[in-house]
Amino acid sequence: MDNEFKEFDNQNKNDVNDGNNQNSQNQNYSNVQNQDYNSYQNQNYNNYQNNGYNNMNGTSGQQNYYGNEPATETPSGMAIAGLVLGILSMVCCCIWYVSAILAILALVFSIITVVKNKPGKGMAIAGIVCGAIGLVMAIVVVIGVIGYTRTMSPKDLQNMINNIESME
Repeated sequence: MDNEFKEFDNQNKNDVNDGNNQNSQNQNYSNVQNQDYNSYQNQNYNNYQNNGYNNMNGTSGQQNYYGNEPATETPSGMAIAGLVLGILSMVCCCIWYVSAILAILALVFSIITVVKNKPGKGMAIAGIVCGAIGLVMAIVVVIGVIGYTRTMSPKDLQNMINNIESME
């Protein structure tokens, strides 16, 4: 097996030596020709790849097929808490005192996330919106209850209170 390998190696060396003369003659011409072509080709490829612009980080690259790059940072706990509390404040709007407390906490957590520029800014903004809507709904319920009880006579109001107490 070693003899076969040596014969194969010697044959390849002879083939390379025969071609060296031809390669050295054509090498100069092909280098000049390929240099111009390659520089033109690379320039066009780079322009195609990044449309002549660099990304924000200074590197060239293609944009993701679906638009923006996928998010790499996980949202902060404050942003998640703000969104969850804001949603709960809207759901619990009939219990105005619970809704108001949840809405205020949602606004606080979400605003802190946005101001401190923590990850999860989209969730924090959604938490601000949901918390504001929940707070407005709680205020509307309070105003409605106060407005409704003002139109009642004291006797009707006392009957309503007695009915509520008898349920317990």
